[in-house]
Amino acid sequence: MQRTALVLALAMPLFAGLFSIEFGNPDATSDPNAKGALTLVRATGCHDPAKASFVATAEGKVDGKRKSIPLEMTKLTAPGLYAIKGNLPADGKWVIAVAANWDGNFAGSAILPVSSKGVERYSAKTVHNKLTPSDISEALK
Repeated sequence: MQRTALVLALAMPLFAGLFSIEFGNPDATSDPNAKGALTLVRATGCHDPAKASFVATAEGKVDGKRKSIPLEMTKLTAPGLYAIKGNLPADGKWVIAVAANWDGNFAGSAILPVSSKGVERYSAKTVHNKLTPSDISEALK
């Protein structure tokens, strides 16, 4: 039993500061810069969330053709918290692709489905690799 506790105690620092991406409801913050956002995104698990940055695009398929629209990232007052803003077309099928960097280095990606109700934050798929065109195509099926 003592050996197991020691192994766990030694392993814990390896997981401390593990970078992850979370999405939130723009209506849940009083930050005026979040007004009109599609969703919020923040870095969690890292030692200094202020070093996080994000790039987001709307990726869609309209009349069988792929479309890509850059989205605006607005930094909010909480360190590592951003509002993703932009206009998504009503026609076609759309997802939001997010790439995260921490201290200038790639840290992870996410795909958020978009439905007629808006951005489906709870259905976000996060990965630790860069998204590929096939990842986007699969999400648009």
